[in-house]
Amino acid sequence: MPEVEVTYSEVKFTKSVPKDNNSSSTDTTYAEVQISKQEDTKDLSIHVQKKEDVQQPDRKSKMSPAVLVVLISLVVLLAAAASGLVALYITNNKALQSLNEEIDMLKKNISQSIDQPTSPPPATCPSCPATPSSPTSGTTEPLLPTSPPSTSPPSTSPPSTCPPSTCPPSTCPPSTSPPSTCPPSTCPPSTCPPTNTTRNLTCEAGWEKHGGSLYYFNTSKSSWTDSRRSCADLGSDLVKIDSREEQVFLIGRVRDLMKDNQDKFWIGLTDSKEEGKWLWMDGSALDQSLSFWNQTQPDNKSPAHSAEAEADCVRMGKKEKKGGSDDLKSWFDTSCKRPQKSICEKTAKLSSSV
Repeated sequence: MPEVEVTYSEVKFTKSVPKDNNSSSTDTTYAEVQISKQEDTKDLSIHVQKKEDVQQPDRKSKMSPAVLVVLISLVVLLAAAASGLVALYITNNKALQSLNEEIDMLKKNISQSIDQPTSPPPATCPSCPATPSSPTSGTTEPLLPTSPPSTSPPSTSPPSTCPPSTCPPSTCPPSTSPPSTCPPSTCPPSTCPPTNTTRNLTCEAGWEKHGGSLYYFNTSKSSWTDSRRSCADLGSDLVKIDSREEQVFLIGRVRDLMKDNQDKFWIGLTDSKEEGKWLWMDGSALDQSLSFWNQTQPDNKSPAHSAEAEADCVRMGKKEKKGGSDDLKSWFDTSCKRPQKSICEKTAKLSSSV
């Protein structure tokens, strides 16, 4: 007879354990059970394929002390952080409220000061400043000159021959300050000596101011050396030309004072120490970008004097005016012994006025 096979998917067998064993019975599950049966012999062959033994783990677990300590520490830290944030919030809130109160008070004070302007303080009479000759006692009487009137005869010196000042009139606009609203002063008239309140550039008689310098155009002719000595007597020196603007100013003034094309003016430039090395009176070298030589100049020639005389000094001036930049090129070298007019220059000083 043919063999018949029967397959079961899952079959559970329970195995009993003796009573002295405390563990519970163990269940064993088999994945497949195959039973073969032959009809003639009726022998049963059982093929059992064991799937796996399932052991139930011990569901009771215990927490270690170290883990418990860590958890408690984290909880404490979180609680401390939360309390710190709450305290910080409360402190900032109080500070903000205090600041708002101060701002409100400041606004209130400002509005009150605007609504009710304060009157100016009462004027006080000025007192005389202390001078070296003032007495050391506590007197407050004004100092008056005590020297006797002069008994010397009137001066018989000749009148000054200096040319009148050629300073241009002031071009400052008139003051536009509003009239004062202060009450009239009740102080007695002051007997103190006047004090200096403003300082301006002085323009002495015979000198012309340009920029920060004063210029004196000496129309008396003399050699280059004597002309420089005359400038020194006036507290100055022969002019040093530092800019194109200064050259424009000087050539315009010189042209007005020249009688002919040879009526030129000495300037403070020379190469008497070393031929071809042009120096100003302060020892500085000539800046070639600020040189205003005429065409073919310098040529180291002096036709009006002997051949031995070298042209070591510089004069400037052009009577004719053609227009353009050529009018500025007005420097000529010639013998230092040639008599010429001259230009003196010195720094303008500050003067004090009431």
